[in-house]
Amino acid sequence: MKVETKQKNSSCEISNGETLWPPIGGDLISTIRIATKLCLGEISEEQAVEFWNCYNAAPPPTIDIIARCQTENFGFLFDSVANIKNGCKVLLKKFFPYAGCVDKGFTESGVEKASAFKAINICEAEVLGLK
Repeated sequence: MKVETKQKNSSCEISNGETLWPPIGGDLISTIRIATKLCLGEISEEQAVEFWNCYNAAPPPTIDIIARCQTENFGFLFDSVANIKNGCKVLLKKFFPYAGCVDKGFTESGVEKASAFKAINICEAEVLGLK
């Protein structure tokens, strides 16, 4: 059986529309897929605001931790197209310090990391049209 694939929206899809990727979850692969789509794709201001609001998908104080860590590591929030584009320019350099800040904040505040990342990633993937 021959399976034809095509690249579409940063996703590897079989010709019938099914994806070869596992479902979006709280894992690093999902986060990388989202960052790739965010940084290489086009989004509107409305989508940028929706993307930022995904941090509310996880329980408090998640959004406060994310806001603090984005501000400390990038100098701004990923809440507009301009800020997202600027963040993407330095994402490789800033990602691991940012992730460390978030991880530490979650640990100190008792946020359940796996469920928080899953909720955020599912929401962000939906905003970006990822399956």
